[in-house]
Amino acid sequence: MRLAAALLATLCLAPTSAYAQDASQFVGRWGFVSYWNEADQRRSFAQARGECGQPYAIARGPNGGVMLHGADAVEASEVVLRESGGKRYFVPIAEPNPTSRNAREIVALEANMFVTRYVDPNAHSRYGYKVYVRCGGMRR
Repeated sequence: MRLAAALLATLCLAPTSAYAQDASQFVGRWGFVSYWNEADQRRSFAQARGECGQPYAIARGPNGGVMLHGADAVEASEVVLRESGGKRYFVPIAEPNPTSRNAREIVALEANMFVTRYVDPNAHSRYGYKVYVRCGGMRR
């Protein structure tokens, strides 16, 4: 439990503390929730862990990325990691610009948790910060 508390403290929307090396580290099953208000941030991490009974599956994409749902998308599509201005983003493989509507900044990252937000202000206002907590075995 202390480890989980330490991870939560580290993740509190500080700049990404661990850079993603490649998209494969995101493949797996994740508890997933969103939040909008800073006051809900800590509670959201615990709620995401509780969602592992019905996890969000992130699969490997056919071109080396991962499969995620974009804003308003019914089906997952492939996104790849891009770096711009010292920040990391998930960007659609079809539109690899970190400022595209469906690009997501990785705002916090640890081995078993990450938080993203849409770059597009309209999408961010609708979807908020997206919290993912790895389900099952912890990855180191």
